[in-house]
Amino acid sequence: MLFQETQFLRYPPLYILLATCWGGTVGLMLISDAVWWHYLAISAVFLSAILLLYSSKLTITIVAENITLSMFPFFGNKVFSFPEIASISVHEINPLMDYGGWGYRIVPFQNTTAYIMQGNKGTTLVLIKSNQKIVVSLKNAAAFEMALTQTMYSSKNP
Repeated sequence: MLFQETQFLRYPPLYILLATCWGGTVGLMLISDAVWWHYLAISAVFLSAILLLYSSKLTITIVAENITLSMFPFFGNKVFSFPEIASISVHEINPLMDYGGWGYRIVPFQNTTAYIMQGNKGTTLVLIKSNQKIVVSLKNAAAFEMALTQTMYSSKNP
């Protein structure tokens, strides 16, 4: 393994927003004299959403032959072999402005799928067959680029 990085969805404003929505919902329920189990059900939904988001993690791995992405608990390994990749670039990203936020994002008008968790740098893989762009956030872009130089991709694209 030449490179491995794990990122977590630790964006405090997201959790503050969810907690505020929960509080507002419970407040509205208090005004409307809801039954006690409604409070329990709404609290369970919000707590489940918070736990799901907080436990999600993105793992990027580079070995000599491919790049592997895993986004727990949403999907397992997605493997991109270097022969099927037209280009790889590392660049600055703005999750909110470029992709509409954090997490798993599909941007159809850009033919892009983005996996954004942490960091303000990202890599874009352009696939040969579909010309689809896969964008992945990076915390350590320098180590990612260094690992790429030791792979099949570096001999394909000197």
